[in-house]
Amino acid sequence: MTIGSQVSAGSSPSIAEFLFQTAKAIPANQFYGNETETSLYEQWAKQTEAKRLQLNGSSDGTLGPDHLIKLLGSGSDYSAFYQHLGIISVDLGFSISNQAPYGVYHSSMDSIMYSELYGDPHYATHVTTARWWGLLGLRLADDQLLPFDYTTYAIVMMEDLAKLEAKVTGVDFSELHKAIAHFSVSANAFHTELKAFAVDAADVDAVRAWNEKLVLLERHLITEEGLPHRPWYKHVIFGPGFYEGYAGAALLNHQHTSTSRGSTCCYVVDAKLS
Repeated sequence: MTIGSQVSAGSSPSIAEFLFQTAKAIPANQFYGNETETSLYEQWAKQTEAKRLQLNGSSDGTLGPDHLIKLLGSGSDYSAFYQHLGIISVDLGFSISNQAPYGVYHSSMDSIMYSELYGDPHYATHVTTARWWGLLGLRLADDQLLPFDYTTYAIVMMEDLAKLEAKVTGVDFSELHKAIAHFSVSANAFHTELKAFAVDAADVDAVRAWNEKLVLLERHLITEEGLPHRPWYKHVIFGPGFYEGYAGAALLNHQHTSTSRGSTCCYVVDAKLS
């Protein structure tokens, strides 16, 4: 969706910092023409804080620690790539309000003519969208080492595990805590070594090997058996919620089986993270 002033982004944690960096380099979306923010990131953060205040403490379904990016759910093209194949994905767009997209969305009047006459007559949001996607594409094509970062994954999982523990009683989550801690240590060590390598990354074969690791790590979070009752969804950390519609949720393997199979599900996650 490219009509409206409200920034919306969902992605894997591994690409979150990349989205922040590019949003900081892009001018704010001048949808109304009187916006005062300097960068798209500043605008995004301000809008997200305003949305959060309206929720009165309820979860906004965003990824920690920054809580700007939404968990990827379903109902869009990325679902097959991310939840079935484990390919790093991002869902970027804009909406006219916090609650809904523009009024004619998915109707017979949802057309180029509507956009040019009423929806975005100055093409302001279209320009901002093109700038953001364009910069993302240029960075992915030109950066010697891919700008992916797995160090925040553990923070996201610990936050969502805490929410799960608040809902479920009588289940031992100690193995899952250990698995997440193990992943955190490994991810930090990985990126420390990568940072040292980047100082003088002259070896083409070594660069290729590092980039392959950065791309393929997310795919190791796919399990062949898939989620309980929904085997097509194979990502063991994120996916569409069972009762949330299109909205995303975390640690779904546990959410659907904790009452029946208990802590044995931890070993599925532990095997993927270790």
